[in-house]
Amino acid sequence: MASQAGGEKRDLWLLVIATYMFFSGMMSITSIVARYARFLGVSIASTGIIFSLASLSAAVLRIPVGVAADRIGPRPFMALGGLSLALAGLVAMVSESGLGLGITRIMQGVGLALFVAPSIYVASMVRGVSVNTAVSLRSAAISTASATAPFIAGLIVDKAGYGAAFAYAVLNSIGAAAASSLIKAGAPPARAGKPRLGEAFSALRRIWIIAVTPIVDGAVFLGFQSLPQANLKDLGYPATVFGTALSLSGATGLVARLSTSALVPLIGCIATMLMGYTLLVGATAVLLASVLPPWIYLSGSLYGAGFGLIAPSEQVLIVSNVEPRIRNTVLSMYTLSFDIGGFIGSTLLGAIAERGGYEAGYTAMLVMQALSLVLVASWSISRRRLRTC
Repeated sequence: MASQAGGEKRDLWLLVIATYMFFSGMMSITSIVARYARFLGVSIASTGIIFSLASLSAAVLRIPVGVAADRIGPRPFMALGGLSLALAGLVAMVSESGLGLGITRIMQGVGLALFVAPSIYVASMVRGVSVNTAVSLRSAAISTASATAPFIAGLIVDKAGYGAAFAYAVLNSIGAAAASSLIKAGAPPARAGKPRLGEAFSALRRIWIIAVTPIVDGAVFLGFQSLPQANLKDLGYPATVFGTALSLSGATGLVARLSTSALVPLIGCIATMLMGYTLLVGATAVLLASVLPPWIYLSGSLYGAGFGLIAPSEQVLIVSNVEPRIRNTVLSMYTLSFDIGGFIGSTLLGAIAERGGYEAGYTAMLVMQALSLVLVASWSISRRRLRTC
């Protein structure tokens, strides 16, 4: 019994380590790639297109990865996700044009598709702790990475150049692959039968809100990571300014994600999500008011806290209403919605900012985030026969 409990804790902490290192690699690249594109002379609109390619490549792979992970287990996909992200960093290190950065973003998307949904599934299947706790700890690892990696990457860029920052991302990504390969939890149930895609769609229809709002949220999320980054570069601010804003977002997100383990059992998934969306509306409103320090820091802090409340609540809502046999597939559909929004939104927001200025892009982000708040509030009134979470 003691060895079994030790194995369960080992899997949980391997998951936390793998998640932290994966998102450290991811955020190290993401927090500087738009700035690097502008450094290379890429236009605002083209930078938006480059940024959106990660969402496009992830979207193509999400459902096939989910179905395959339901059949053979999540571990190999998580490990391959880390290696794909390492390859993205290597490509970025030698890139001298928008084409190279486009390939970098495509490989980042491949890594996301392979790693994210399987890692959520592992969190839902770790024994010895509640689902709320495991999902919150995994989410906290993401926020910790978001709090540290952008600032470190920005500091490296300012002191040693872009290549050194991309190398830092590669090392983290390799570490994520190594930790993922050691995880044992999350093997597919014995004799559970092959999962059918139609079953997953049926399960998703009952909680359709987490397939709709992530489309909007993905657009704003990618917009928040790309537009202010390019805007501050054009205004002459050093990389550490935006890196600090993202780090503050990660820090407040860490507190919020950890708090969901107590908030969700207390007030439920939907109420926690509504609190998060209210904060996101505030974050985009502050961004529209001013992108300059210290306002970008306030915007980042509010955004991190809001997103930190929403993401774990959505994932627990899925876990509470979807059986393990098809859970990887449904989680992949959920993350696919985010990818679709990220691809469309990043391209659209980049075009809006190119034609109407950055303020026009920020206005569109505020309107879109307010739409998510209205959708969740409306759905919370009409929902029926869902398991509490």
